[in-house]
Amino acid sequence: MNKQNWQNFFSIRNFFLYFALVILPLLVAYYAVDFTFRQQYQAKKDLLGERLSLQAARIPNLASDEYQFKDFFDAFFKNKNLLKSSPEAIGKVLDRIEKLYPGGFKWIFWDKNARVIPVNSKTMLEGKKSWEILFINMMKKFNLLGNAEIFSTTDHFRSKAGYSLGVLQKAVGPKFKVEHFYGARDKVVKSEWFGRECLTHWDIDADSYKYENVPESIRGGCLVMAFKEELGEDFWLKRMLLRRKRDKDMLPFPLLVINLSERKTTHIEDSLKYPGISENLLKAYIDREQSTFEFDNYLAKASTHDENSSLRIFSLVDLSDIKNQLKHQQFRIRFVFILLLLIFTIAIVIHGQQQSATLSLRKRIAILFLIAVFMPVLSLISIGRVFLFHEKNRLYESAYLQMERGLEGLELHYKDAPRLYEKSLFNDILAFIGDGPHDAQQVKAALEKAVEADLIKHYIVGDDKGSFIVNNWHDIHPAIRNAMKITIKRLIDTEFDLLQTRKSALSSVIDEEMEDLLTTVNAAIDISRPSHLRYYCFQDFHMYFMSATLIIGEKPHAIILHIPDYYIERNFVRKEFATNFMASDRPDRRSKELRSELFFYSRFKANPHLPSKAELFTRLEKDFNRSFNLKLKEKGEIEFDGERFLYCLQPLRTMFQQSYIPCMLTTTRQIEERLQMFRIAIFSLAAFASLGALILSLILAGSLLNPIRSIDAAAQLVGKGNLNVSLPELGTDELGRLSRTFNDMVKGLRERERMQAYVSDSVLEAVQDHSDHSLGAGKFIQATILFSDIRNFTGLTEQYRPDKIFSLLNEFFGGIEPLIRENHGRVDKFIGDAVMAVFHQTGHEHHSLSAIKAAVAMKKFLKNLNLKRKKEGLFPVNIGIGISTGMVLLGDVGSARRKDLTVIGDEVNLAARLETASKQGQHSRIVISGSTYELVNEHIEAEEMPFTEVRGKRQAVKIYELVRLL
Repeated sequence: MNKQNWQNFFSIRNFFLYFALVILPLLVAYYAVDFTFRQQYQAKKDLLGERLSLQAARIPNLASDEYQFKDFFDAFFKNKNLLKSSPEAIGKVLDRIEKLYPGGFKWIFWDKNARVIPVNSKTMLEGKKSWEILFINMMKKFNLLGNAEIFSTTDHFRSKAGYSLGVLQKAVGPKFKVEHFYGARDKVVKSEWFGRECLTHWDIDADSYKYENVPESIRGGCLVMAFKEELGEDFWLKRMLLRRKRDKDMLPFPLLVINLSERKTTHIEDSLKYPGISENLLKAYIDREQSTFEFDNYLAKASTHDENSSLRIFSLVDLSDIKNQLKHQQFRIRFVFILLLLIFTIAIVIHGQQQSATLSLRKRIAILFLIAVFMPVLSLISIGRVFLFHEKNRLYESAYLQMERGLEGLELHYKDAPRLYEKSLFNDILAFIGDGPHDAQQVKAALEKAVEADLIKHYIVGDDKGSFIVNNWHDIHPAIRNAMKITIKRLIDTEFDLLQTRKSALSSVIDEEMEDLLTTVNAAIDISRPSHLRYYCFQDFHMYFMSATLIIGEKPHAIILHIPDYYIERNFVRKEFATNFMASDRPDRRSKELRSELFFYSRFKANPHLPSKAELFTRLEKDFNRSFNLKLKEKGEIEFDGERFLYCLQPLRTMFQQSYIPCMLTTTRQIEERLQMFRIAIFSLAAFASLGALILSLILAGSLLNPIRSIDAAAQLVGKGNLNVSLPELGTDELGRLSRTFNDMVKGLRERERMQAYVSDSVLEAVQDHSDHSLGAGKFIQATILFSDIRNFTGLTEQYRPDKIFSLLNEFFGGIEPLIRENHGRVDKFIGDAVMAVFHQTGHEHHSLSAIKAAVAMKKFLKNLNLKRKKEGLFPVNIGIGISTGMVLLGDVGSARRKDLTVIGDEVNLAARLETASKQGQHSRIVISGSTYELVNEHIEAEEMPFTEVRGKRQAVKIYELVRLL
């Protein structure tokens, strides 16, 4: 491109188009993608923050002495299966532990017959005989009566047991009761051993289970005491910190512990060791505004295992990976942005240089529309992606909230479970007993059927003296036995009063309540109202009782039914599971609510899970155990057979035994379907917007191009010389005004064409747009002047009528004017019967030769014209031609209202004189000047004429008559 084109190319208009069509869309795309990447980063950060908060919530329970001690016990006793090893192997294990933690632990092991296993280790507890008596009693509690000799009921055994338990009582001190050891199986208890504080826990190694969590047979058991003084301060906390690397499911993120009082780091993992981390962490912790805070490249949250402790346990999650990922993504989009900007810029520059490679107007309009809609469409897609992400989180949170509400609903349902269960239980017992009369054996058989049907566990039938005439509760605690006797007497007394009025004893309700019963154990029991379940807690026993009266042998007898808490839990769980709406069985796709499935994980080995063969329980076993041990809610995602599920599980606080842990499971299929609908909607809107823009551009292009095509076709006809065209009215807009303007222009051209016959070619040339506007001052040019005149024209005008004369002139001038034009000349003027033509355009031949050729063509035309006229009976004519070449003055001549563009000078006069001299010619009567002859002598044959004096010339000039063209 030349300088002017480059200036036009870099105009303000083009710069604005470049900004609007290239830079602005790229900037919108850049910030849209960058915003999406930032939202993804924030989402990942929030997810890590949630997981970090979950870990921080676990730490207080995980760091507790009780949890860590129980975990320590399970790691050695259960996981290593010590009872399957020989006493010598057990001793070696204990000695290794003693070497690591001197004086920290005391152990004792017993076999299936409650005999202490002789392990040769100084860590074994003293008092073998006393411990055996305690183990016998503990095994009696679980009905493990495999050796009848051991569980003798003689007075000798009772006295021996009392003495042995008394010895143990002295060893554990006055603050702790030996009976409390019974509860140390399910939990860790704080006790003493010869004045030293310790934690105590025991468990048995079961071969199989009889019912619930009661073993059917065992290999033995183990009891461990851990002494805090010997283990040192924060021993269990340190154990948790060290074991984190082994069990990252529990604590997936690294830990750092700082003593706030001393501002000193007491524990830091290797992955966190770099200069200044503790100082930066402590400063960020002090300046924090939220519980979860950020420092350096970490997200942190503090926990404490003891409210009175100055130690703070910081859970840290490294954000470097997601930050680096964000930086790499931003670098890539910047690189792509710059690359596209360069590509588009180079393409535009190349297109500007190659003007021929232009697109059609229709394509340009379509591209402009697509570029214009590109920005909102891209923004729509970007905002849509962010919306989808937040919508997914919202739906997930909604699903979790719904599942949590489901668990809360189970809590409320279980509070009413005894009241809802008692009526059906009472009716079932009545069905077993049947209508009277009854005897003791019939009642016993009926109650045994109830036991077999898993409705009750124990039953007692007593008489008016409080004696148990039918009983299957052989290991009943003495305190509970006494309560049962008092209750039986009260029930029978009340029934005797009812018999006096002949009312039904079995269906009547006793209104009076028992008060202050068993005050020695600080408990109260109300089992004197038939068909009502009453909760009773004694030591670690959680029980429900139901009572009624029955006529046996014409005398009233009392029936007391014992239902353990886990019976209530089991029946409740079965009912809830049976009535649960199983989303996988009956999907309701019309419902917008996410359906949750209810599962129950059984902690008792003898009881199956519900459903019994669900893969869920195997995959989430650690989560169930962790939730039970920490009493915390667990939730997350899990995948089965290519389908993703959300789960939420938590033990019910209202369940005493917590024999079942409920789990709510929700498929993400509905969530994904809803998200897919949103995706389809967003991308459909984007596609429809793009398609609509394309269609609209084509429609607009059509509405613009059809009138433009009409104008273009008419303009082409006008360009070919056809001025008999006109455009229809196209309205009042710009196109309408353009059509009217075009019609006015064509009308003006027609008028100009008609006027052209009255205007010389020089005038037409002068008024053209590309004419030289400085001709008013004139300029010298080299030109060839041709003069032609009709011989004896004055005599002809006198001899013939004017119409004949004008017909001759028009026919003659109409024939020679095209000939002059064809030879690159122009008619300067018609002077009566004379013609003056100017030749000054030099192309493939000199203009002087063009003038001679034009003169020869004029002579030939005149010859044919005379032949025609003779045939028509008209008079012939003859002409003379003079031609001269030289410098002339070209310019405007005339006034402001009337001008003529002509040439003046000696050569013009000479050409006129040569035309007069042509009368003396002998050949063609075409006379040329000497200057003309010198320019064309190689192309013509000419004969020199005698020297002629020309007016205005001081001396004669050479002239030549054309003979012929060579």
